[in-house]
Amino acid sequence: MGALFYRPLFALAGFSPLPYHVLCFVLLIGNLGLIWLAIRSITRSPEIAVLSANNGRHQYVMVWCGNALHLIKPAEPADPLCPGSQT
Repeated sequence: MGALFYRPLFALAGFSPLPYHVLCFVLLIGNLGLIWLAIRSITRSPEIAVLSANNGRHQYVMVWCGNALHLIKPAEPADPLCPGSQT
């Protein structure tokens, strides 16, 4: 899975970190949209879907901040497309 993410991005941007972070942010927003759609289809309530996506947003922000810390203190690489690979 990591090759599907990293190879095209490296071919387009090389070692520049900005496109990597932009793509991660786009994946994050897309996942929040999927959370909203799934909860809305289950509950038929847009309000509950917004609250659920808001809860997911807090969890994603913690992961996003954790990944930003890796820029300061490098650690082992994590695969953004595989859950559980964040260390």
